[in-house]
Amino acid sequence: EVDRDQYFVASLMWPGIFEQLHHFMDIPQTMMNFYEEPEAMKELINYLADWEVEYADVVCAKLHPDAVFHHDDWGTQRSGFFSNEMFREQIMPATSRYLKFIKDQGKFIELHSCGRNMQYVPEMLEMGIDMWTPQANANDPDFLHNTYGKQMTFCFPVNIGNDWDEKQIRTAIRDYVDHFGENGRMMAWIMTEVPDPVKEEIARDELYHYSLEYYNKLYHR
Repeated sequence: EVDRDQYFVASLMWPGIFEQLHHFMDIPQTMMNFYEEPEAMKELINYLADWEVEYADVVCAKLHPDAVFHHDDWGTQRSGFFSNEMFREQIMPATSRYLKFIKDQGKFIELHSCGRNMQYVPEMLEMGIDMWTPQANANDPDFLHNTYGKQMTFCFPVNIGNDWDEKQIRTAIRDYVDHFGENGRMMAWIMTEVPDPVKEEIARDELYHYSLEYYNKLYHR
């Protein structure tokens, strides 16, 4: 039993449509089939979407999550796997149907999608995605924040150095909040070079207290 007053409960639902496709066939064959067998691929994708809707129905009915964490990697280190036109034709319709079912249950949707996928943010917004956790070393946080930060929540990393002391950690957290906090649509992903519970706890403590101070001041509370 979870105390819903203290915890925001999310359910991981994966793999997504594209990931399921390249589980059946490798990525090069999947990409070729979009061009050589587009109608057959649409039929398969719709079948997968039917399954995902059934899966989401069980999750929402049994677990009652506040949010669904949708996982589907759409890109490489350099760009998305597909042109936006191909994405809209092949991936987006079925994914939209599945995500609409989740939104209709009143759930917050977070997307995990690795790759340099900034080109798909307009499509993400159309599909009702509330939050994206971009691959940190492949996307431009400032561009995303400045361009879409009032429409979508992003989860960007705070990188904590292995040799940092407490003062450096707290300063980095404050700088992060000052830089990204203005729209209120930001989630900090605290990352240490090696697992370090002490450093992570310092960072979480500073994030909680400084962001509370920041938003009380911002909203004159």
